[in-house]
Amino acid sequence: MAMRLIEKMLAPIRRKLSLMVTRGVVKLIKDTGGLQTLQLTALADETLDGVERIQQYGFTAHPHPESDCLILNVGANRSHPIVIAVDDRRYRLKLSPGEVALYDDQGQAVKLMRSGIVIESEFGTTHNGDMTINGNLDITGILTLAGINMNTHQHPITSGSSAGMTAGPQ
Repeated sequence: MAMRLIEKMLAPIRRKLSLMVTRGVVKLIKDTGGLQTLQLTALADETLDGVERIQQYGFTAHPHPESDCLILNVGANRSHPIVIAVDDRRYRLKLSPGEVALYDDQGQAVKLMRSGIVIESEFGTTHNGDMTINGNLDITGILTLAGINMNTHQHPITSGSSAGMTAGPQ
């Protein structure tokens, strides 16, 4: 009898706790305000509209529809859900323990790997501003400096007995 009474008293707390965290699927994204708002499906194809997505300061992303998300119901109140995490198993990178990456759906990535920092992009990378390199720089492609191809660049020979052009880089 005492156990039944305890179970009865704990039932409302158990219900509240079970409503605090929910999994969902992103359907639509509105990225025009201060916070993204999402339309989601959650429990039993329930549709949640205008759910705010909280992101880490300094990091932002625009997820694809059908991404998985984690919904936190503030105060276990289902009328105030927020999304605290979004993941998309279709594009997630597989890394070794301790490694970190920033990536997108096009295969572009900045990886902090055990072997060093790796930047991957089929579209190339652009750096604006000054750059200092402390160490060696190996270039396997064409080096262009101020619009001049350094791989084929030649200079005219203006002194001595022979006229013509230098042979270029060796």
